[in-house]
Amino acid sequence: MAKYGALSSRDRKGTGMDRRTLLAGVGLAGLALGSSALLTSCTEDATPTPTDSANTDAPTSDDANVIASAAANEVALIGRYEQVLAAGSALTPAVANLLTEILQQHRLHLQALSVDDFAPASQTAGVTPTLADLTAAERAAADERTLSCESAADPNLARTLALIAASEASHAQALTTAGSR
Repeated sequence: MAKYGALSSRDRKGTGMDRRTLLAGVGLAGLALGSSALLTSCTEDATPTPTDSANTDAPTSDDANVIASAAANEVALIGRYEQVLAAGSALTPAVANLLTEILQQHRLHLQALSVDDFAPASQTAGVTPTLADLTAAERAAADERTLSCESAADPNLARTLALIAASEASHAQALTTAGSR
């Protein structure tokens, strides 16, 4: 993502930034502020409960359901990105790099959820998602993760889900920007 902070060859009046870079920076700053508010809203009412050492790694059944739902969504997103990249003949190198980076981030989301093994999502034959489809899927995933962080009993899980929601919202913005070029 270093590209978003890079200086443009169209710098104006010695400011070091063009309008697009400035707006992207402002948008990312807003996303950072919004994600901190999201973290606060997801964990504000969460009070840690005492647990014995034998049960610290085992999620509650409700949390296990939240994790399973989030993991299934991440697997579906991974499948969509893999499908677009496999069909990639119409992708510019910049868009292909962006999609590859986002794909890797979704794999990291699975690791953050402590999901090591997963079955690949089934792909619809003959139908390759577009950038608009990926953007819509990212927005829906961000909304779902926001709701799921509110359902999480474990404050650490709530934080993880909130961070994933923020990441997916940033993916949607990056895809929107890539699609408008």
